[in-house]
Amino acid sequence: MMTSFVIEYHRLSGELSVTSFSDPREASDERFRRNQNRESKDVEVVTVTTDSLESLKRSHSRYFLRA
Repeated sequence: MMTSFVIEYHRLSGELSVTSFSDPREASDERFRRNQNRESKDVEVVTVTTDSLESLKRSHSRYFLRA
């Protein structure tokens, strides 16, 4: 089963938030909400669908280097 993750990454501080969703539509809605409310352009908010958190960490490792 695939899981959707919303990643919020603060480029300057390296602060990271990862939230998982079983419904990709909910993840997309959350990404949109966070993008609308982000405080800085130095904050990335992305949605990734993959089979596990471990796969996410491998495929998007740059987000996890400082976490």
